Amino acid sequence: MNSEKIGNIIGVIFAWLIIIGVLVITGLGVYHFPDILKWFINLLKPLKSLDAVIIVAIIGAVTTFVANLLSKRSDHKFELRKYLAGKRQESYEDFLKIFFDILEANGQEIDDLPNRLNQFKQTLLLYGSKRTYKSFVKYWKAITDSTVASEIQIDLMEKVVSEMRRDAGAGGIRKNLISNIIINNSKKD
Repeated sequence: MNSEKIGNIIGVIFAWLIIIGVLVITGLGVYHFPDILKWFINLLKPLKSLDAVIIVAIIGAVTTFVANLLSKRSDHKFELRKYLAGKRQESYEDFLKIFFDILEANGQEIDDLPNRLNQFKQTLLLYGSKRTYKSFVKYWKAITDSTVASEIQIDLMEKVVSEMRRDAGAGGIRKNLISNIIINNSKKD
């Protein structure tokens, strides 16, 4: 086999792999595969007459372009995750400060508590993960309903804190940790 045929075969195989990869990434292949296949075949027709060196150069350029595109996308996702993690951490710390302020107040009124809770709900809505937000909504419904037992409220609180810790990368918490904190806090008095 001469180098031109080898170059053509490698070029066609590599071009197919790139196109399939892009289609899988974008999801276009599912709906428009016949049209894309026709377009791709028409695109490859001029390659038959090109020299192997040119084909390899084209493949290299396409590969570099796709790799650069994927790298930029990955970098953007990483920066977004980093930004959200910082915002989540601030918000979750505020929530835990509110929780411990409530524990220390022993039933006494806390200044600015409604505003602090509203601020937390806003930041949670903006930056919290879906799982944390859902667990907080369940917890909020429970604490605003006077018929829900305090044990259930504490369990739901533990789920909220556990989800927050997962978001922060620290993993969940063991069951009854928060109830133990509350019991220990009430024994101090």
